[in-house]
Amino acid sequence: MPVRLKGSDEDYLPEVERRFLFDDTAVLEQQQANKTGNGGQTVAKELFKSEQAPLEDIYDIVDRDHADVENEALHNLVATLLPSIVFRGLILLLIIANAIILGIQTDEQLGKEYAYLFSILDQFILTIFVVEILLKWYYGFLIFWKVGWNILDFAIVAALLLIPALQYVGSGRILRILRVLRAARSLRSISGLQGLSLVVQTVIQSLPDMFNIAVVLCIILLVFAVVGITLFGKDIPKYFGNPEKAMFTLFICVTQDGWLNIFEAFKEAGQSQPWIYTVGILYLILAITVGAFVFANLAVAAVVTNLEIAMKEIKAENKSDDALKFIEDEEVSGI
Repeated sequence: MPVRLKGSDEDYLPEVERRFLFDDTAVLEQQQANKTGNGGQTVAKELFKSEQAPLEDIYDIVDRDHADVENEALHNLVATLLPSIVFRGLILLLIIANAIILGIQTDEQLGKEYAYLFSILDQFILTIFVVEILLKWYYGFLIFWKVGWNILDFAIVAALLLIPALQYVGSGRILRILRVLRAARSLRSISGLQGLSLVVQTVIQSLPDMFNIAVVLCIILLVFAVVGITLFGKDIPKYFGNPEKAMFTLFICVTQDGWLNIFEAFKEAGQSQPWIYTVGILYLILAITVGAFVFANLAVAAVVTNLEIAMKEIKAENKSDDALKFIEDEEVSGI
C-alpha cells in the first residue's frame, strides 16, 4: 500500500528519501529528466504508484508498530513469568494453603465461626488460579491444551467455578459432589512440582506393564485356589470352601495382612490330620513368596525402569535446550 506524508512535508523530502513513493517507471523518468537537464524537476503526481489506491498516513504505521512492540514485550514478560521460580512458588504456596484451609473447614465449629474468612480465602485462591490459566492462554492457547497437566488444572478450576452457579439450579446431591471437588484443588500441586509430576507420569506409563503383571498373578492365584480347594476344602471350609473364599484367602496372603488367622486354621485342622498342618505351611510359604515378594518386586521394577527412561529423556531434552541456547548466544555475540 503506498505511503504519503500529509501536507507540505512531501515537498521538503530529499529525492533519495522519497524514492520509495514512486514506482519503477517514475524513478526512471526522473533520472532521464535529470540527464536531459530538466533541473531536477520532480515527477508529476500522476506518476505515483497506484494513485487511485487509498493512501496511508505514516504516523498510523508508527502507531501500529508501537502496538506490536508492546504486545511482543508483554508476551515476553508472560513467557518469563510463568516458568519463574517466584511465580511457581507462589502457586504452590497457595495450593498448600488451600489444602490446610480445607482441612480446617472439616471442623464444623471452626467452619461456622470463620465461614466468611474461609469464603474470602477460597475466592482469592480461585481467582489466582483463574489468572494463571488466562496467562497461559495468552502465552499460547493451543500450546495450553497439548499439556495433560494443564487440562487437569482447567477441569478442576472449571468445576470450582460451577459451584456458585449451581447453588440456585442444582440439586443438593450435585452440590455435595461439586463441593467434594474442592478437595481436588490440591491435586494441582502435582503439576506445580516437576519431580512429583514426573513420578505420577511414570506410574501412569507403568500401568500397562503392571496390568500384565496383575493378569499373570491372577492366573497363578487361580491355580493356587484350585489346589487349596482340592487339598483343604473339606477340612478348612472357612477359607477354602469355594473358589471365592480360596481367592480371598490367597489375596490375604499376597497383602500379608491376616495370614496368621489362616495359619491358626491349618494348625487346628492339623491336630486331627497332621499332614494338613505340614502341607498347609508349605502352601502358605509358596503363596506368600510368589504373590507378595515376586510379583510385588516385578511391579516395582516396572515403575523404576520407566522412571529411569523418563529421567534420561528429561536430561536429553535439557541438553538439547542448553545446546540451542548456546548456539543462539554465539550467533548474537557474532552479530
